[in-house]
Formats: sequence, structure tokens, C-alpha cells
Amino acid sequence: MRSDIGSTISLGNIILDDGFRERNYGMASGLLPEERRNRFPDGIFPDQEEFEHLRIRAMDTLNHVVNEYQGKRIIVVSHGALINSILYTLSGGEFGSFKTRLSNACINKIIYKQEKYSIEFYNKTADELRGDE
Repeated sequence: MRSDIGSTISLGNIILDDGFRERNYGMASGLLPEERRNRFPDGIFPDQEEFEHLRIRAMDTLNHVVNEYQGKRIIVVSHGALINSILYTLSGGEFGSFKTRLSNACINKIIYKQEKYSIEFYNKTADELRGDE
């Protein structure tokens, strides 16, 4: 995926940051939704990363990247739980984790200006942004 994005928009500097890795679902990691439901019908996954830890990790990593590349356009590619935790934090809980199911490969635009984040849009598909839908 990263080479597709990079070649499409001519990115020269691709950095992998472990802080943007997906939430650790403990014993449910790597399982399909149906497998998770069968093995853990109560919805509790042993050794799952706590939401608050995920949220802090995501925001710490985002803040670090924003500070490291001040004034630059940044693309972050990650997974739903991590992205949703960022949206949840920046929206003050209005949307994101526990409220929003992100579409696969959706696009979220966050602006950082004058030491403040704002969400321009979230959960948009490329077709929606092109006006194809």
C-alpha cells in the first residue's frame, strides 16, 4: 500500500513509525470477526490493549510527527482502531471510537494550525471526495 500512495503522489520520504500500529487485541489479534465472536462471545479479549493506552500512544505519535515535520503535509496510514482513537480525542468524543465505524481505506483530513487540531472531514472514500458518488 505505501508504494502505491507514494508513487501516486510522488512521495520521497516514507517513514514507518511503530506508534501508529493497530491496537493490540491480545488473544483476539489476527482473528476474523466471526472467529472473535465464537472464541470470545462476551466481547472481552484477554490481554487487549486498554483504550486509554491506545489513545495516548496515538496522540503522542501524532504530536511527535507534527512537531518533527512542522509546516509539511503529512499522510498517516494506519488501522481503524488507532484512527478512531485519534478522531475520538480530537472531536472530544463526538465521533470516532465507540461511535464511528470507519470504511476500509477511508480518508480523514486533520488540520494542525496555530497549535490546534481541527478535523476537516472524516470517513470519506476516494469516490466521495472525487464526487463519483
